[in-house]
Formats: sequence, C-alpha cells, structure tokens
Amino acid sequence: MAINSSERPPVSWDDVLAAINPPRQTPEEMYEGALDEITAAWREGQLTEAEADEIIRALMGARVRYEIGKMIDYAFTPSTRRGSDSPARGGFSLL
Repeated sequence: MAINSSERPPVSWDDVLAAINPPRQTPEEMYEGALDEITAAWREGQLTEAEADEIIRALMGARVRYEIGKMIDYAFTPSTRRGSDSPARGGFSLL
C-alpha cells in the first residue's frame, strides 16, 4: 500500500541534520566501546589474556588522564562559564 504525501509524518530540521551529521559518541561511550572490542577480541582468541590485560590497563590510564584533565579545566574555568556536567556536581567518573 502506497503512502501519499498527506499521510507521511513531517520531517524536522533536527531529523535532517541527524541524518547528515549523526551525533558523535561521548568519551564515555567510546571507552565502553573500546572495552567491548577488547573483550570480544580476547574471547575470539585474537588476543592473549596478557595482551588484553595490557591494553585494558593502558585504556584505563588514558581514561584517568582524561578525567584529570577535565577536573583541571574545571578548576581554571570561571564560575560563570561552568556547565551542569561539571566534576563538582558529579558529572564524572573514573570508570
């Protein structure tokens, strides 16, 4: 059954922009995705347990450096420019 133009749902500019430029992953989503990929590679035998452990430790170190950088940036940001996802309001985690 064909849909005529009067039956189609409206398309907003947000829909168009989301189709053209999909939203980027947050650092937290990228971290979780990397952990998932490492775990999958280890389960499939592409990595030894020692290699997976070494990569995960490096990933955790990078995550800690990122979070520390956010805290330092927050400390030196004027209070008038601080956002709602600031470390002082619980917007960060180490894992």
